[in-house]
Amino acid sequence: MVNLQFITHNEAQTEALGAIIAKYAKQPGFILLQGALAAGKTTFTRYLANALQISAVVNSPTFVIMNEYVIPKQSFKLIHMDAYRLNNDEDLEMYEEAFNNNLNIIEWYENVLQIIDFNNALILQWKIIDDTTRVINLSGKGLLATQVIKFLQDNDLNVKC
Repeated sequence: MVNLQFITHNEAQTEALGAIIAKYAKQPGFILLQGALAAGKTTFTRYLANALQISAVVNSPTFVIMNEYVIPKQSFKLIHMDAYRLNNDEDLEMYEEAFNNNLNIIEWYENVLQIIDFNNALILQWKIIDDTTRVINLSGKGLLATQVIKFLQDNDLNVKC
């Protein structure tokens, strides 16, 4: 498993991280987000969707659980799930079917572990430092995680390994 730490001091840096990840998000897989409320998970997802050229408004799916977006020029969709109100004991099969062959962003992923392919996942763990600063620990397995982390390391973008 590869890993590193990325620090953002403003939304522009969060937007840049979303754009970097979008650059490598060329196949189905999982982007898993963990962190406190208001850490920036949905804001990051909005920037990632924008970088994927998704024109729809990306809102938090907290109350609807899951939103689906068409990614232009791709054969797969972006699935955005907020699993805050779910737990691993629930019947999660209906969600698992939506994950097949799509790019899946899951906030509070620790609540739905049984339906995640961790061999094809980029994990971002958010920690709030102050009103504008976030430390984001990136880890994972698979092509997306490897490519994103290598790019960040090679370009020395405030990375701590």
